[in-house]
Amino acid sequence: MWLVLLVVLLLAALVTASYLLGFRLGGQKLQEDLLRVRLEGIEAQRAMHNLTREAFVAMAEHAERQRQL
Repeated sequence: MWLVLLVVLLLAALVTASYLLGFRLGGQKLQEDLLRVRLEGIEAQRAMHNLTREAFVAMAEHAERQRQL
């Protein structure tokens, strides 16, 4: 009887350890993906800022040329 209980407890401990280790490793992959997406978002935001700035500069230059005519 004690042997069966010991085997069950060892199996439960093994399953729990495997689950927790898998969760940690899976969480690490998820964190890497999240970091990659955040970096891509920052790059896209920077590109959008640059495009917006270029558009405003072009509009200002166009308005200046129109005033000189």
